[in-house]
Amino acid sequence: MLGESPIGDYVAHTVFLNRLISEMHIARDKPVYKYMHVMNTHNPMVTNEDCVYAGGKIPTNRTSLTNQSKCTLDTLVRFFDQMKKLRIYDDALIMVHADHGGHVANHREGLPILFANGSTAIFQVASLASPLLMFKLPNASSDFKISKIQASLADISDTISGIMNWNTDFGHSSLLTIDPNVDRERRFRFYAWQRDAWESDYTGRIQEFIIKGSHYEEKWELGPVYDPPE
Repeated sequence: MLGESPIGDYVAHTVFLNRLISEMHIARDKPVYKYMHVMNTHNPMVTNEDCVYAGGKIPTNRTSLTNQSKCTLDTLVRFFDQMKKLRIYDDALIMVHADHGGHVANHREGLPILFANGSTAIFQVASLASPLLMFKLPNASSDFKISKIQASLADISDTISGIMNWNTDFGHSSLLTIDPNVDRERRFRFYAWQRDAWESDYTGRIQEFIIKGSHYEEKWELGPVYDPPE
């Protein structure tokens, strides 16, 4: 089965999205919540610039990740277009986010990122701190635009709470109330990927960084270090 093969992740999940697009229909009058977790942009890279399967695994670099990410976004655009045809797009609250950024070089221009032991972080760390985060508000139909807000994935709950008027504070900020011209303090927690993570009770050492302002330009200050129990 494709879903059981690492090479098949992109292909299998794109097939799922394509089938969802073709068979999507309206069956209920009440609001519906849908959550989808897809791995289309995850390693391995298997698509070329035309979104055609390359025949197998290709090297992971900024170009191949950009191509595969574009192919995924193109599929999401077709999904949104189908929602528009069904006249459910305008009223929908849509959130698209990644769990982390990519394992490739980024555009960081600031000082090297240092761990608590004095070692220099690998170049991917700042890129991993750059996950995709997109919101489409209810009753909004304009195109998505890039925002200068210094956002964090931790803001997701407070943003949804503000949109839905839940009056519940989750301890972070709603993206609707953040001034894009103000530098924020944000926190990023990094730990090394473990091949056996799903078999372990704990991750390895987690290093927290405190970032005031742009994570591409400003110095990353050391926060707490969390070690697994001995």
